Amino acid sequence: MNNMNRQNLTTILKYAKRLAPIPNVPYLYQPVFQEIVTILEELGIDHKSNATNFHHGVWDSDEYALYIYFQRGKATSPLIIDSHLDHPGFVGTGKDSALALGSVGFKRINQLLQTDKLDINVYNEQGHKISNGILDSPITNSRRPLYTVKSDCEIKPNYHIQWALPEFGISDSNIFMYSADNMIVTDIALAIIEDIVANPIKYKDLNVMFIFTFLEEVFEISASGIASRRKTPFMKLDDSSTIIVLECMQLVPLLKKDTDFQLKRDLSRFRVLDDNFSYEKSSRKEYESSEHVHSLYNLFGVQLPNYYDGPLIKINDVDCVYGLHFPSASNRAEDMLVQTALDLKIKFQHTISGGACNGTAFSLFPITSNIASVVVPNPWKHNMDEQGRLVSEKVNIADISSVYSLITEVITRYVDLEHVSPHEQSMSKQLKTTISIPADILKKMKSEREWLAWRAKPQLSSGIFFPEKVIDSFRITSRSVTSKFRELLKIHL
Repeated sequence: MNNMNRQNLTTILKYAKRLAPIPNVPYLYQPVFQEIVTILEELGIDHKSNATNFHHGVWDSDEYALYIYFQRGKATSPLIIDSHLDHPGFVGTGKDSALALGSVGFKRINQLLQTDKLDINVYNEQGHKISNGILDSPITNSRRPLYTVKSDCEIKPNYHIQWALPEFGISDSNIFMYSADNMIVTDIALAIIEDIVANPIKYKDLNVMFIFTFLEEVFEISASGIASRRKTPFMKLDDSSTIIVLECMQLVPLLKKDTDFQLKRDLSRFRVLDDNFSYEKSSRKEYESSEHVHSLYNLFGVQLPNYYDGPLIKINDVDCVYGLHFPSASNRAEDMLVQTALDLKIKFQHTISGGACNGTAFSLFPITSNIASVVVPNPWKHNMDEQGRLVSEKVNIADISSVYSLITEVITRYVDLEHVSPHEQSMSKQLKTTISIPADILKKMKSEREWLAWRAKPQLSSGIFFPEKVIDSFRITSRSVTSKFRELLKIHL
């Protein structure tokens, strides 16, 4: 590793160690949000209300995300770089129980609880650890995924509850983090922001916005809310936008069942089945079985995604192909990422894959064809190793360095995004015409995301899950009822 890569890695690790002790249960984003705002202020990045221009960078936030924007020089079309801040966990209810949020792998957790209780850490609303405890058993008579919890302290509503696992560790080739998904790529983004601030000559032409979404682990709600309204505090989202989603996730192939749209007519059932399949140790062998893998790999002549061949340039999720509303358009996000990776001689993967991330949310709405994800492989995503045990997540140091180099090169190289040449290895256009979602399914998926994002606004505005005042409880309940009516109305119009 050369000196430049070592310096960049040092900066990434600095942020990884700083943010690792902070809990980031879905909906309860305030502690990590406040720490990142402190980092921005240390870098001299002001809130937009105090800024005279966007040259040095400014930040703003709304109920869905934190936004950092740089505009300087000759850059024209905007480049948007997205990462999310949450990780599956549990929120205290105040009744000796905790509600699971995000894909903790419910079937897997219930199986683990049959042999032993599970150790947890308890944090207050401000994100300070106050106690250890145990997750005891599932509450079977509840419609929600509730679990009994025991601790030396009173677990109040909106307390963060996470697995009692090491927060950060490092070996010769790997980094171990409680929530590498998605904090390690957030750390990469923060290191890039620091580099932009420190090197105005290197980054003399910029039109770049970083988005740190608050809630991704529950149906990509934040990105869905942003995409449905097609605007941010700094710019509109349209076909001039290029969106790169940074992710740290499992690399699994697309399976035959993933494009079974008859199954997807019941979206809730499909997601429960997919969650049980993805986070059950016995299913991992099925990912490698030709009996279950999609025929698209043979059609396109591409390999299956794996954990050994570097970061993945991703152009589809289990739900859709990115930019699906623009079937005849190329994908300049894919084009420039592939060309840059080849030029830098980075070890990388470019293939069809399963899994889901914010790329789906930005694609379900007719914003732009130019969407791609860059994925740091995470074989122990959501804290499960090959034996199904609870562990800290593991990522490869070389992959982290490669993603940093790839994104910084893209930012500095592509000043005029409207004139990116199509790359001969790009697959988006052909894949969009190969996987065609029925109109009724697409309408249902889009309406579902709009409903969920609209319903979540009161909770996300306050950064808590359970309302603390009666009036807030009424607002959430009434919005839930109204939003469901809105969803059904849109589906049937």
